[in-house]
Amino acid sequence: MQPGDWRKLLVMSLLIAGGRAADEVSTFLLDPKLGAEVNLFVTNVWMRLGLPWSWTMIAALETLFVAALVLGEWYYLRNYRSLFPTEPGYSFRRFALFCWYGRDVSVEQASRTVLPRKRPLVLGAYLLIAVVIPTSYWAGANNLGLHYLIDPIIRADPVHARLHWAVGVFDVVQNVLLLVVPLGSLLGGLLWMHWRSYREYQAGAGPST
Repeated sequence: MQPGDWRKLLVMSLLIAGGRAADEVSTFLLDPKLGAEVNLFVTNVWMRLGLPWSWTMIAALETLFVAALVLGEWYYLRNYRSLFPTEPGYSFRRFALFCWYGRDVSVEQASRTVLPRKRPLVLGAYLLIAVVIPTSYWAGANNLGLHYLIDPIIRADPVHARLHWAVGVFDVVQNVLLLVVPLGSLLGGLLWMHWRSYREYQAGAGPST
């Protein structure tokens, strides 16, 4: 890793931890009794195994998750330059394909070519983080919207709350963003990852270990 990479790792670590904290703190505000956190996995797997489900357990799992993501970011920063071509002059598209396949592959050949083992691991570590960070902050904002905007409407009129225009609009926006945020984060992260690497490649940063 180069000296500037440690600063990148610190910034990304803070963003990861902040995003997961925003999600869980807002969930606590929304439902301190953990009803909002009891999903299908928790109901059908976790609790059937007799494992405890509490905020302490969630904090422990989130700590492990953040640590794993930070390790993935370190792995990416340590290895991504080794994916660069050794020769100069690659176009952006040719460079991006080379980073995935380790050799010159056309767009038409890409779907029929087997990816090497290491390259998808390095790039996939970055893409996972690129999805998790904005999705975590969006989840936190969504929970706050439910807590401060929708819950008061439901408490005021539990019978007819679903007919309120604000609840209907919030449901539509929430369901749209549930798809748009992760997918947009993935596509945006993919483009940014390759563009930033391409600029570095053009500046003369060749493969490194």
